[in-house]
Amino acid sequence: MKIVCPHCQVEGRSGLLGEVAPLEDAAVIDGICPEHRLQVDAESDAAAADEGDQQGGRGYIRRFERVPVALPVIGQAPQFLGTALRGMARYVGAGGMMLEFPVEVVQGTVLRVILSTPRGPLEVEGEIVWTSSQSHEGLVRHGLAFREPRDPGFVDLVVGEHQSGGN
Repeated sequence: MKIVCPHCQVEGRSGLLGEVAPLEDAAVIDGICPEHRLQVDAESDAAAADEGDQQGGRGYIRRFERVPVALPVIGQAPQFLGTALRGMARYVGAGGMMLEFPVEVVQGTVLRVILSTPRGPLEVEGEIVWTSSQSHEGLVRHGLAFREPRDPGFVDLVVGEHQSGGN
């Protein structure tokens, strides 16, 4: 399997980071190069500064803690049947995620995404509850709410125990 950086590919570069066994498998999985890791981390920090914008700003109290992340995702939505939506997860919590895609997915859409986590691919599903085009580089931010809150270990599973403060 080949590992590629989707950010490099958007810029017209091959983005090939390496290969993992089984080498004969033609599958491609997303990774992130060191250059784009720094860029994504900086964007994630900037997004954290204005994180309340979509929910009415200051007086809003979140039901679930959110953790900033920079994980590639591939989404599948009925609106874009047969097209894989490549984007990034920017925040994750037990109640949902904030995702960025190059296109706007209609509010109310049930979206299935595969996250590229440090522990491997993880598939989740939820409903798009808000959108905002205030993202960098013309990307559209999407609020994905899970139908039922995830268990407390979910964030650790997604971001890795060392980043979220788990055991």
